[in-house]
Amino acid sequence: MGNFADWWIEYVEAHRAQGVRITPDTALMYSSVWQGVNTIAGDIASPPFYCYDVENDGDLVINKRDPSYYLLNVEPNELMSAYTFRQILQAHALIWGNGMAAIQRDDRMVPRRLIPLLPDRTEIILENGQLFYVVNRGLEDEMTLRSENVFHVVGLSFDGFEGYPLWKYGRESLGLGLESERHSTRTLQNNSVPPVVLKHPAMLSEEEADQLLETWQKRQGGDNKGRAALAAGGLEVTALSHTNEQNQHIEQRKFQRVEVASWLNLPPHKLNDDQNASYNSLENQERAYLNQTLRRWFSTWEAEAQRKLMRERDKRSARKIFKHDTTMLVETDMSTKTTQWTSLVSAEIATRNEARRRFGLPLSEDPAADELRNPNTRTDESGGGEESTETDNEAVEAHRRLIASALTDLVTVDVEKLQRAAKRTKNFVSWLDSHYSKTVDIFDKKLAPIYDCYNVVAGTELAPPSAEYAENSKNTILAIAGAAIGQDDLHSQVTTETAGWTNNLDAYLPELSHG
Repeated sequence: MGNFADWWIEYVEAHRAQGVRITPDTALMYSSVWQGVNTIAGDIASPPFYCYDVENDGDLVINKRDPSYYLLNVEPNELMSAYTFRQILQAHALIWGNGMAAIQRDDRMVPRRLIPLLPDRTEIILENGQLFYVVNRGLEDEMTLRSENVFHVVGLSFDGFEGYPLWKYGRESLGLGLESERHSTRTLQNNSVPPVVLKHPAMLSEEEADQLLETWQKRQGGDNKGRAALAAGGLEVTALSHTNEQNQHIEQRKFQRVEVASWLNLPPHKLNDDQNASYNSLENQERAYLNQTLRRWFSTWEAEAQRKLMRERDKRSARKIFKHDTTMLVETDMSTKTTQWTSLVSAEIATRNEARRRFGLPLSEDPAADELRNPNTRTDESGGGEESTETDNEAVEAHRRLIASALTDLVTVDVEKLQRAAKRTKNFVSWLDSHYSKTVDIFDKKLAPIYDCYNVVAGTELAPPSAEYAENSKNTILAIAGAAIGQDDLHSQVTTETAGWTNNLDAYLPELSHG
């Protein structure tokens, strides 16, 4: 293929000629759509979905006696769990624009069952200002439900009661993605290129050529891929790289992942497109995923539960609300989480038992564990009640382990970047300067809060070793780059040097004892 423009025109024309019929089923056959829908539906179904009583002082208390608690968190009907039910409705809402379930009530109009309705067999009708759901149950058997007896999760909508189906409005993008996959399959099947070409100086007979290829395949194929090869007797081995057309196919597949992410309002890294994501940016993208993608769906579920699962008097009194507990979706890594709760307890915002409950630990029987008090402050009874600050050795060591854990995570990511750049980056030294100019800020952002807590419990004024680590690491790698011969040698030496870095971090940690 001469250039990208020619390839693109030919590809689009082939797409138009071939045509791909998009249905809800074929849309889910596209791997990026499957992954995106599965991710969002699973994350919407995962957190607890509670009905809260609103106390006079504004506190929220979970009401486990409310019938909706059992329906939304345990079992909506005899055939499935609450997780499966919520996942099904959310998947329907994503693909069809509408996730619906029939509400079965008892004689007192209390909801007792939630039964999913198939969106392709449910017609939404507005008649004389009333909304009805006509369910086709097969064999010309229809069931009509009033709006108040249907739990309806609506996606983006023009009229407010029927959502836009993604598989229809996104059919051009989804069709292009599916055709791209099929085109790639046809290309590999019809134009497969071997990884290497063997050149022999002698004219071989057909039998000798077959024997040479069979021997090569036996020694270098299957489980032996990647082993060192021996080319004897003048044999030349030439490795073949991807053609321009193959590379363009790869780039097109990447673009299509971003396109699907846009339709689903997903950050691209959720569809494994993390080429521009760093360790810190991934954390920010996870928060963005909660706030921009999941939050609107949570709000839709909560508003519908308020309308359909709550008694009229409770709605009007505003004494109850439905709310998801999204704590599990925003939890950070263990070291950051521990740092946050240590700060909350030390600042007397939370009690020790509240922190232990958040970590899933048994509550302490110490009465002081339920009081808002700084555990690092002790009362010296022999001194007439005067307070004295003592360094708790166990707390100091615990914070030191937190620093070690966070530093290990950061160095692990740094090592991966160094090894990857040594293999692929042409101007490695320039890249190294740019890389370590950013490393100090990245390390400081992660380590500074932990060091603040460490200094409180240890009575020190230490700063994170970010600059020291960056300078030492940069000088070490620069020395290797200056002595390396070629890209392969550089990659080999950098990999060997950095392999043990995460095991030799003691020099960057606070000393075990402080005077």
